Amino acid sequence: MLIETYDKVYAVIRHYYAGMQTDIYVCRCRSDHRLYEIIRVRDKKITEKIMEFISAQKSSRKFLDLTDAFVYEGDLHVVFFHTEGMTLEKKLEQPCTLEERMETGRKLLERMILSGQPYYFQCQCLCPEHILVTDSLDIRFWYTLQDAENYSSYTQQQAAAYLYRVLQLLSAPELQKRGLKPLVFYFRRLKEVQQLDYVKEYEQYTKTFEEIRKIPKEELELSESFMYHVWELFKSVRRRIQKMMLALIFTGVFFYMIYCIYWSFRAKGYARHFDAIGTMQMDEEQTYDEIYK
Repeated sequence: MLIETYDKVYAVIRHYYAGMQTDIYVCRCRSDHRLYEIIRVRDKKITEKIMEFISAQKSSRKFLDLTDAFVYEGDLHVVFFHTEGMTLEKKLEQPCTLEERMETGRKLLERMILSGQPYYFQCQCLCPEHILVTDSLDIRFWYTLQDAENYSSYTQQQAAAYLYRVLQLLSAPELQKRGLKPLVFYFRRLKEVQQLDYVKEYEQYTKTFEEIRKIPKEELELSESFMYHVWELFKSVRRRIQKMMLALIFTGVFFYMIYCIYWSFRAKGYARHFDAIGTMQMDEEQTYDEIYK
C-alpha cells in the first residue's frame, strides 16, 4: 500500500491501528528512507475541527516531530517522525536500575525541550504508553491524535500534572521504599509548579540526579534493608514522643502559672491569722496596737 503526495511516496510497512475514526500506519519514505508514522483521520467532523490547528503546527515548524499534513483520497493524513522502541510502560515491567530510570527521565525532559509541542501534544506524549524508549535510552513518542478535536481545552497546568505523574512513575521504587531525600524534595517542588518551564525542570532534575549519584552505594543498599526501615520507624516514633513531651511540659507550665496567679490574689490583703491572744478575744475590727494600749 502506498500513500502519495505531490513530492513524496510513503510505503506502508505496518498497519499499526485501525479504529472507527482513525488509522495509524508505519511507513518508509522512498526519497529519504526514514520511518514515519502517518495518522489517517477518516472522521470528517474531526477533520474540520483540527485542520486549522494541525496546519498551524506544520507551518510554524516549532513542533519538530510533525513533518507534514495533507489530504489524500479525501482524508486528512498527519505525518510524524517515527523511531522503533519499547514503550515506557513495558520498559518499567523489566528490571531497571535507579540510574537507568533517572537517565530515562532526564532524556524525556531533554526531548520535551527539543520537540516544541503545544499543550495538547505534551499531555498526549507524557503518558507511559505513548513514550518510546530505545536501547540507548533515547526518547521518542507515539502519536494517536486521540481527543484532538478538544485540543484547545488542554492547559499548561495539565501538562505539568502529566509530567509529574510520569517522572514519579520512574522513581516509584525509591519513593515508596527508600524515601530518598533529593527525590522527595524534587517532587514536592514539582507538584506545586504552575508555570511549566522544561529547561528549568531539566536543570533541577539533573541536579537531583547528580545528588543521588553522590550517595554511597552502601547507604543506598542500607536503605533497602530491614534494619533501615526499623531505624526509620524508630525515628518517627521518637519524633512523636518528643512532641508529646513538649506538649505536656507546656501544659504543666501553663497550669502552674494559673496556680501561682490564683494564690497571689488569695494572699493579698489577708491580715487576720488568729481570733484570740490567750484568754483575750479579738474583734474583727481590732488592730494589734488597740489590744495593747
